[in-house]
Amino acid sequence: PKELMPGTVVIGWSGSQTTSKYLHLIDPVLKYLKANYDVRIMVMGDDDFELAGVDIELLHWTAESEITNLQKFDIGLHPLPDEQWAYGKSGGKLVQYMAAGIPIVATALGPNFKVIQDGYNGFLVTGEQEWIERLVLLITDHELRKKMGENSRRFAAENSSVEANAGKYLAVFDKL
Repeated sequence: PKELMPGTVVIGWSGSQTTSKYLHLIDPVLKYLKANYDVRIMVMGDDDFELAGVDIELLHWTAESEITNLQKFDIGLHPLPDEQWAYGKSGGKLVQYMAAGIPIVATALGPNFKVIQDGYNGFLVTGEQEWIERLVLLITDHELRKKMGENSRRFAAENSSVEANAGKYLAVFDKL
């Protein structure tokens, strides 16, 4: 992972045009942060994303650029709506953030509980005030951001890497 330096903190979200509507769940949070802190907000995967009054840096998604773009993020966002669809999600985007060594702030529901250990590799939040509090904590505490990023990377390696899952795959082949 890149060395985190004091200064502008990059808050990022990765998804698609069909899921970017969930980023709008935290519009007031993003507006508050942009108005009060030295942050850049990046959105990867929706080339048309807009938030009135907030300068958003759009990153075009390609398979070739995805990892490089994720490595630009200091903090990853994962807001989800409290609806049935969200409970069926796998948490794959979270694992991508973690593999890149990014601490995550995510809605406290569904698959997020399987991947995020609150306070270790990210924060699970409910409500606008918690979003703001946890993001401000990560924005203003360089060491915490760095430590949680390291924990994210470790969690991904221990739980989601090919090496970590090799036994599970081999067991399936043995049964065949």
